[in-house]
Amino acid sequence: MRNQNPKIFIYSTDLDFCNSISLLLQSKYQISYSTNAIKFAEYDVDLIIIDIPFSDVKILNTLKDIKNTKPEIKILLLYIYRINEVEIENGYRKYSDLLLYKPIDIMQLTLAVENLIFEKTKGSLSKIRKIL
Repeated sequence: MRNQNPKIFIYSTDLDFCNSISLLLQSKYQISYSTNAIKFAEYDVDLIIIDIPFSDVKILNTLKDIKNTKPEIKILLLYIYRINEVEIENGYRKYSDLLLYKPIDIMQLTLAVENLIFEKTKGSLSKIRKIL
């Protein structure tokens, strides 16, 4: 029997962070992760969690690509607020579904994941209803 749990991909340059978030979410979701930024756009998942260690235009461009090619994938960004980087933060907000500031509260992260997965599932269900 195939596992029907929603699929989440976690990207961070910090392997310990990937492991920690994976342990937190693995009871409800199928988790995969990488410390390689190139790979996170390749996955067929319901949600991508991206830990942004510093402002990165490459990540912003990848976010644009994902939202243009696979708009159904939800994107959650974890970001350190920087007062002098308003422009790139606005880009991150534009091409993600939710941006949370670090340090991350575990309860807030868990609720954010649940809500984004629910939104994706709800969207899928409304498409099915339209077909029926």
